[in-house]
Amino acid sequence: MTGRMFEFITEKPINLLGGECPYGCVYCWTKDLIKRFNMKKYKGALTIDEKQWKRDNFKDGDFIFLNDMLDFSAASPETITVLFKWISYRSQAKFLLLTKNPKIYLDYLHILPANAVLGATIESDIDYPLLSKAPSQNDRWYWMTHLASAVREGKRFRKNPLFISIEPILDFSKHLELMLYLIKPWAVAIGRDNYHNNLPEPSKDKIEGLIASLEKDGIKVYRKTI
Repeated sequence: MTGRMFEFITEKPINLLGGECPYGCVYCWTKDLIKRFNMKKYKGALTIDEKQWKRDNFKDGDFIFLNDMLDFSAASPETITVLFKWISYRSQAKFLLLTKNPKIYLDYLHILPANAVLGATIESDIDYPLLSKAPSQNDRWYWMTHLASAVREGKRFRKNPLFISIEPILDFSKHLELMLYLIKPWAVAIGRDNYHNNLPEPSKDKIEGLIASLEKDGIKVYRKTI
């Protein structure tokens, strides 16, 4: 069961897409891996892994993280449409999507697969523009809040669970808890940077205080490296 980024995931990740992620986050764990093993699949322009797209050996209860090496929002509209159909056709399994551009969910609101957990990585409620080319942290909160409203107001045929990954957690303000309360995700995962990138991280006590507040609000928290 190696290779699972989250404890609730039951199978190894599946990467339907290849190519270089455009966001270039300074703390990205995949960069050294790609370089060390000369993983050509994750270099250059975005590609589709035909072998992985043909996979259909899933069973009831499988919970799989899709595209952990590349943010799927970088794909073309045509590819994203096919990706969502691919997930829908494999309805016996559940799939976790994770992006730093959650606006993508609103752009495809009416074709989102019912068996997908819609996730976003948001490291803080403070913007850190020098750490990534991804949409700002506050832009991501904005779109996830709108997504949560769309789900609650019945603009979706099915109410997809929402998920927030706060990893690596960066120093935050008192508003972070409020943002999560407004979204009311199915779960939150919180973890520190594991790769010594000298990030502006909060203290352990501050993280534990956040976790305690979220759990008091009834939000499930998965503790990672704290």
